[in-house]
Amino acid sequence: MPLASAAMFVHYATEDVHVGEALVRRGEAVFASIGAANHDPQRFEVPEKLDLDRDARGHFAFGCGMHACVGASLARIELQEALRALLERMPPLRLAGPVTWKTQSFFRGPLHMPVTW
Repeated sequence: MPLASAAMFVHYATEDVHVGEALVRRGEAVFASIGAANHDPQRFEVPEKLDLDRDARGHFAFGCGMHACVGASLARIELQEALRALLERMPPLRLAGPVTWKTQSFFRGPLHMPVTW
């Protein structure tokens, strides 16, 4: 599960509906943030921490239900093989300085990530 996700989906209310204490009127846009869902402290203990051993069942990294990513299995295999190949070729790969992050909400990721081996 990605620690953060820039993916957002827009949905439009087909009728007036209350979401918590907010009223969403018919026709108004609602942005569903996968990153926010995956950082829900009611679902994940210490959600802001990267924990590779965490029970990540129920995450939304690849969507869910009828909106689930059809390429999720392929993406998992590609990531697993890419990391395996990288670690085999450069075993002592490590950070060489602080990571600088992009700040745009739709394109989150490292802007600068110095590494050494």
